[in-house]
Amino acid sequence: MDNIISLEQKAEQRRRRFKEKAVKGINSLELQDYYDKVIKNSIQHLSFLQRYIVEEFLYDVVEEVFYYGVELSKQCLHGRKVNELIDHHYHEADRKVRSLFSKHMIYQYLRDLDMQAVMIIADDITVKWFEKGLEYGKKQRKLKLL
Repeated sequence: MDNIISLEQKAEQRRRRFKEKAVKGINSLELQDYYDKVIKNSIQHLSFLQRYIVEEFLYDVVEEVFYYGVELSKQCLHGRKVNELIDHHYHEADRKVRSLFSKHMIYQYLRDLDMQAVMIIADDITVKWFEKGLEYGKKQRKLKLL
């Protein structure tokens, strides 16, 4: 019985390793610049706990949509255009963001106006980092690094 290998477990391990590898492609300087220019000013009025929760949520959004873009970049190798992928899969990326919003329970910590501001930032992040993930994945796949 010790020799039995769960295919689901192996697939999950492979997916996790791929995600870790893909997320390393996030340019930390670019992310810090975005934080300084957009996020920092938008959340400075929040309490420490609220800022922490919002920052964690937004970083998870960056990771998730970037990874989703890298994952979809495989379809570029099969002749699909980047703009076509963005148009076709943006709604799924947005659904992932809404799921993260619920997971982090942002609605319990912020007022309505602050929640709307955070979601506007999350939507902006979704567009930017989804495209960056597609481009990064496309380049890495051309070099056969993914």
